[in-house]
Amino acid sequence: MTHKRQQEKTEAAREARRARRARSKTLWMSVIAGLAALVIGIVWFAAAPSGGAAGRAEAGLIPISENDWIEGDPNAGATLVEYSDFQCPACGAYFPLLKKLSAEFGGRLRIVYRHFPLEFHPYSGLAAQAAEAAGKQGRFWEMHDLIFRQQQEWSTRVGGARPLFLGYAREIGLDPARFEADLDSNEVRQAVEADRRSGIRLGLNSTPTFFLNGVKIQNPRGYNSFKERIEKAIADAS
Repeated sequence: MTHKRQQEKTEAAREARRARRARSKTLWMSVIAGLAALVIGIVWFAAAPSGGAAGRAEAGLIPISENDWIEGDPNAGATLVEYSDFQCPACGAYFPLLKKLSAEFGGRLRIVYRHFPLEFHPYSGLAAQAAEAAGKQGRFWEMHDLIFRQQQEWSTRVGGARPLFLGYAREIGLDPARFEADLDSNEVRQAVEADRRSGIRLGLNSTPTFFLNGVKIQNPRGYNSFKERIEKAIADAS
């Protein structure tokens, strides 16, 4: 009988320990869940577009000028400024979306391209210079489009992308000698650097970064999301 009571006491002690462990586990799970929610909230808040609900234009954003590369009607209801890196895969992914948006909205949307070559992309600076050099002959957007369409070709080129850019210049009908001279000119380098510095002043550290009617936005997750933002911007501006 004594042995039986001892077994009952031992089992009761085990049950008590299991109950304490279960309560402790539940408490820690609650703490971890709370911390996870806090971290997600902080990340989301940090990624939220500046201007937020108030929709105020970014004070440091340089006004659109004749020095910018602009596609679309100057009187459009929506202006989308893109800071971009030609070698950036994400920028390459957004390229067809922007072309489709430009075609669909027509005169209601103008797109402004600004260079923001990232240091860890070895050919991005030269690509920006190639587009600028093409612009000296009135073919910026043709070179812009070709560079993005051929991103995989030149960005993985062993030994440098320069020969390919010279080939692209001939492909779109540029004067090759003039293009090559402009490619290395101080004027072209300074134009790229001016865009890059304007992005640095805005605190940019990634590409692409978009400003819609002066307000920095989170990168839309797809075409329809982008289209809805632009439609709202046009409606708000009217």
